[in-house]
Amino acid sequence: MSNVHKLQMEDYRSKVRLEFPNYDGPEWSINKEAWGSSDTYSIPTGMFKDDPNCKEKDVTFYSSIYKNLGAVMPKKKNPE
Repeated sequence: MSNVHKLQMEDYRSKVRLEFPNYDGPEWSINKEAWGSSDTYSIPTGMFKDDPNCKEKDVTFYSSIYKNLGAVMPKKKNPE
């Protein structure tokens, strides 16, 4: 499942972090039940505060969630 959010400055500056995905959105109407997923993630918005292009232009956030990715890739481990 992929999500793309193109937001204006005032929208992504309205909160310190943006929470994704919105499981109530239309793209999740079928997959919400089938996947049973409730994982969320957040994007900090302060990383763009000093970029002059982000003060006047929209910013696009792209994300993907892959069901059962752990079955084909190793699980994340902390390096020692």
